[in-house]
Amino acid sequence: MSVVDPERVAEVPDETAEETRDALHERASSAADAVAEQAPAPVEVSTVVREGRPADAIVNYADEADADAVALGTRGRGGDEGFVLGSVAEAVVRTCERPVLTVRGERLGDDAASTA
Repeated sequence: MSVVDPERVAEVPDETAEETRDALHERASSAADAVAEQAPAPVEVSTVVREGRPADAIVNYADEADADAVALGTRGRGGDEGFVLGSVAEAVVRTCERPVLTVRGERLGDDAASTA
């Protein structure tokens, strides 16, 4: 699933809003398809693009699909206090009634040796 945030479209001039919305939907669709292609057989993956506030759209879709769980990546930042979730991931964890698994990706500047 990928979500297009309408607030991103609201940031551009009116005369380019439709073009921007279309480009964001295309980018979101391509991103979801790229992730789906990485699923090993026999895992079946379906993709969907929604528009709305990302955390709300994710939680609503999980309910509509009657998902057993929600898994999502996060761009959380580490720090002295440890790992901190990104705002979308945190909102999903706090509001979703289903189990939520967050997966941290590599942060810029991390190298494989320090994460192994």
